[in-house]
Amino acid sequence: MLPAATLLYWYRVAAPVDRTLTIGFQNSHPYHFPDAQGNATGPAVDVIQAAAERSHIKLKWVWGDAGLEEMLKSGRADLWPVVVDLPERRDILYVSAPWGKLAYSVLLPVSMRASRIEDVRGKTMAVTMQIGSDARIAHKYFASSILLSESSPLAVVAAVCSQQAEVGLIQSNALSNPKLADCPGRPLRLIPIEGATFWWGVGATLKRADARRAADRL
Repeated sequence: MLPAATLLYWYRVAAPVDRTLTIGFQNSHPYHFPDAQGNATGPAVDVIQAAAERSHIKLKWVWGDAGLEEMLKSGRADLWPVVVDLPERRDILYVSAPWGKLAYSVLLPVSMRASRIEDVRGKTMAVTMQIGSDARIAHKYFASSILLSESSPLAVVAAVCSQQAEVGLIQSNALSNPKLADCPGRPLRLIPIEGATFWWGVGATLKRADARRAADRL
């Protein structure tokens, strides 16, 4: 008879996922966003879909109007393709082993005299607020700043370039790196935020065990 630990490992690794799982997406450039027909597209969608086909897991992409945390907490979605593993999220959702890494930096003009994060606190900051982890980092590290909500990382760069915002909050990762050259005539640079480097995995609702198994396999 197999030991209980072996049976549990087999169940997590090999037990079938028989139903079609819902996976949320939203307008979260450049990771996942709707195409002209409203269907999920983007590099994160391509990666997860390929992994699902390899693992024989059926996915149905659904518009996540409430955002990833509420969609997974409520069980309105089984999965979410890109979830930053923040400690404060672990009571409301599950995050698989990581498949990507990101680091946060402050974007600012070369002409600004600043060499530390402390030097830019209190300044007007452009942030992609609909990305939950961006909003959390902004509030955690820059509580005294005026936060301007932008639609995408490119819009954050544009806001700093046009001087609509004094600085911006930017993610750097394998799927998204800011193109600082997109600001002709006003050179930009980055100051890394110490301690703001995180891993991301596939998120899953805590309400369904098969969703967590699927997240691990993806």
